[in-house]
Amino acid sequence: MRAAIIGAALGLIGFAGSGVAAWHSDEPALLAGPKVAATDRRLSLVHIGADGMLAALDDREEIAAVDLLELTPAERDPIDRLLRLRIGEVMSGGLAKIPILLELQEAIASGEDDKVDDVLQRFGVTRPTWANPTPLDEIIEAALPGRARRAYRAIVDEYRAAWLEQQRRTEPGRGRGLPGPARASSSMTSSTDTDAPSDEALLAKLEREKKLADIRRPTDAALAQARERFKKISRRLDLSPDQEGRIQTLIQEYATGTNFKPKPRDGLKLLGDLFGVLTWKQRAEMARYLREENTKPRWRPLRDSPQGTLMAAGLPVMLVVGRRKRKRNEPRA
Repeated sequence: MRAAIIGAALGLIGFAGSGVAAWHSDEPALLAGPKVAATDRRLSLVHIGADGMLAALDDREEIAAVDLLELTPAERDPIDRLLRLRIGEVMSGGLAKIPILLELQEAIASGEDDKVDDVLQRFGVTRPTWANPTPLDEIIEAALPGRARRAYRAIVDEYRAAWLEQQRRTEPGRGRGLPGPARASSSMTSSTDTDAPSDEALLAKLEREKKLADIRRPTDAALAQARERFKKISRRLDLSPDQEGRIQTLIQEYATGTNFKPKPRDGLKLLGDLFGVLTWKQRAEMARYLREENTKPRWRPLRDSPQGTLMAAGLPVMLVVGRRKRKRNEPRA
C-alpha cells in the first residue's frame, strides 16, 4: 500500500504519471509463461513452449491478433484509438482510485470470485469503454476492413480452441496461456468429465483474470516510472536515507489524510512540507527541477487575460480602461 500511495502522489505533484498499483512489484505476473518471439509473424498465436505448454501472450489475444494483420496506418488508427481509450480509462482516477484497488487486492486474496467480480464491476462503472459488455473481439472485428475480418476471426478462434484443449489436458484452472474472453463459439464444447468445469465456466474465470491483467499492466508500468523518477530526484538532490524516509512518510500522510481526495491546497501544503525537509541548496535544486519538468509556458493573468482577470476580481473593465465622463453640471477639477 505504501508503494502504491507514494507512486500515485508523486504523479499528482509532477514526479510521475497518474497511474498507481495496488500490488507489490515483486509478485509474479498473473499470467506468467514463456514469451512469444517477436520475430514470429505467422498468422497464428498458437505457439508451444519448451515445456509443452501454450506460450503466454503479452496482451489479450483479441489485441495480439491485430498485430498479425497487414493493416495500413489508416486501417489501424480506429483500433489504436480504442485501445488508447481503454488504457486511459483504466489509468484514470489518480489517488482516488487507490481505495478500490486495495479492495480488489483484498478480494483476490480472499479467493472468492464473487467478491472480485463485484469490485471489478464497480471499477468499471466510470470506465464504460473498458467495461463494455460487448466482447472486445467483436468490437475490433467490426472496426477492421472487410478483407481482414476473416483472418482476424480465424486467429482468435484458433488460439481459444488451443487454450481450451490445453485446459482439458490439465487440471481445471491451471492453464498457462493467456485466456480468451467469456464467450465461446459453438465449436467449443464442454468437457465430457462431469466433475470438470465447462468451457464457458473456465473462460469466464480466466476473463476475470484477464481484466485484472488489464489493470495491472499499465499500473505496474506507471509505478515503475514513479520509482525511477523518485530515484532520479534523490540522486539529483543527494538526499540522505533519513530525508528519503521523511519524504515518503509525508507523501503517504498526504494521501491518507485527505481520504485519497486531495484538493489543490493540500498539494501546496505537501510541497511546502517537502521543502521543509530539504536544505537551502536542495530547495534551489528542487525548484530548478520542477521548472524543467513543467515545460508549458507560465500563464500570467494580467498579461494573458487582463479583462477576464479584472472582471473576476469584481472590477468593471470600462472603469479601468476607459475615461470617466463628467456630468454636465460637474465642475472641472
